[in-house]
Amino acid sequence: MKAIGWICFLLGSLILIQYSGYLFLVRTYNIWVKIGLTLLYSGILLLLIRVFRQQYRESKNDPFKEVQK
Repeated sequence: MKAIGWICFLLGSLILIQYSGYLFLVRTYNIWVKIGLTLLYSGILLLLIRVFRQQYRESKNDPFKEVQK
């Protein structure tokens, strides 16, 4: 179930990102708005990648992962 949830989440995110990117490129905005939004979305993406990487590294060294409830 967990894997199916992640697959659905990733596919939905990719579709929405591609669609919003398409709309962003097609519509006419001021160049400063385009630069600002690009930097904002890039920063959010980089921070999310960092959080996921950090959580993945931490889960490798978790001393309690073998303990059952």
